[in-house]
Amino acid sequence: MNFLKIQHHLGILFVLLWALSLESIHSSEKIQKHGLVCREKDTDKHKIHEPHAVYSKTNDSKDHHDEEVEAHEDHDHTKSPHKRDKVNIFSKKHTDNDHNESAEKHSHSLDIKEHQDHDDSHDSHDHTSSDHDHNSSHKDAHDHSHVDKVTLTSEDLKDFGIHLSTAKSGEISKYIELTGEVSLNANKEAHIIPRFEGLVIDVLKSEGDQVNKGETLATLEGNNSLTAYDLKSLLDGIVLKRHITIGEFRDTSAVAFTIGSIDTLWIKFRVYPKTLPLISKKSYIKIKSASKKETLSLPVFYISSIIDEKTRTAEARVSLPNPDHLFLPGMFVKGQLLVEKVPVDIKIPKESLQFIDGKWQVFVSRDRAFFPTSVKLGHENETFVEILEGLSHGDTYVTKGSFTLKAELAKAAFDDGHVH
Repeated sequence: MNFLKIQHHLGILFVLLWALSLESIHSSEKIQKHGLVCREKDTDKHKIHEPHAVYSKTNDSKDHHDEEVEAHEDHDHTKSPHKRDKVNIFSKKHTDNDHNESAEKHSHSLDIKEHQDHDDSHDSHDHTSSDHDHNSSHKDAHDHSHVDKVTLTSEDLKDFGIHLSTAKSGEISKYIELTGEVSLNANKEAHIIPRFEGLVIDVLKSEGDQVNKGETLATLEGNNSLTAYDLKSLLDGIVLKRHITIGEFRDTSAVAFTIGSIDTLWIKFRVYPKTLPLISKKSYIKIKSASKKETLSLPVFYISSIIDEKTRTAEARVSLPNPDHLFLPGMFVKGQLLVEKVPVDIKIPKESLQFIDGKWQVFVSRDRAFFPTSVKLGHENETFVEILEGLSHGDTYVTKGSFTLKAELAKAAFDDGHVH
């Protein structure tokens, strides 16, 4: 009977011990959960202090672990769980202390950074001041290197080929560009045809030979009379074409020779319908000579009355003197049709102009010194330009050699700007 009572009491004791063990495990889990909630609250409250959050999180984890062990060791399974609540309060206080300490460290870091930024701003300010001084020095050097004239001696003027002129009024001619082709002068061209059919027994001239009027070109034997007779040139010129060979039979329908003079040629210009009202037999067309050294102004002597179906243009002809035989039939040339003459107050050649510092300028001469002077341009053509502002009547300016003066001006400015 006593054995059964002992066995019954041992069973009750075993159940109590098992219940206390479960309660201890439950308390440990509650402590860990409470510590995690505290850490999350601290993190939300102090998001701006991210370095502190990491530091606090690490310490909280360690402190809660130590508290958990300490609580477990001090825990009396026979007492009420008020001890555990005390442990939680202590854990919160410890976390707040850690947070304050970390916040102080964070504040100190901000102070150091602000101090560094302040020093950097001073350095930046000093650097800016240095740049300002450098820019000021550069600007002073640029202003100091500005040269506004070129001075030359009489010998320099000759050596550099400087030509001067006086500003005066004139006319600016307006032109329309035309395209033309050199051709034979039809009044100076001859086609030589046999008068009688017969056998060619001799040929004396070939293409390119110079011939005179009445000179024999070939000899034929008449088919009916069996008498020899000569083919002769009808004008002075050059053998342009030869269509005859010894031994062949020639009749009176085929051309044997073409003779033409190239001392005087024609130029046939193509004129579009919109230009026809601007051209007449009183018009002049300007062309460059074959040597390109001079300009020829040729009068229009013929304008066609119909439009070519293929080119849709009319034809205007001028007579071209060609004593040196530099122009040849078949060449293409550019012509300028004079359509208007505009009177202007100041007219200068275009070669006088130089583009300096973004402006058109002319070198004006005063007391052997040459000053670049800005000018405003008006009407112009290929050769001349009107000056609206910058020059006055009687001003002496450079017509040739202005580019040399521009180079001398740049050289003087360069030398002056690099003297230390």
